[in-house]
Amino acid sequence: MEIEPLRDIVIIVSGLVVTLVALFVAVISFSLYRKANSILKSTMAAAKKIEEVGKPLLQAAGFLQGITCGILAMGKIFKKRSK
Repeated sequence: MEIEPLRDIVIIVSGLVVTLVALFVAVISFSLYRKANSILKSTMAAAKKIEEVGKPLLQAAGFLQGITCGILAMGKIFKKRSK
């Protein structure tokens, strides 16, 4: 048996194997993409809800901190005058 037919068979089989592996990798990659995309969408929705709840809380905290700083500043002013 000559080597040329064996070489041709090896090339054909290798081409088929590479094609099947590439197809398998593409299917797995697409499946992972869809799962990651759905996880990302649900994470974005949760982050939006947290932002909606957190925004008024941050505004209230800033308002209270401003009042506290104002009271402390007034206390320092009146302390200096009484001395």
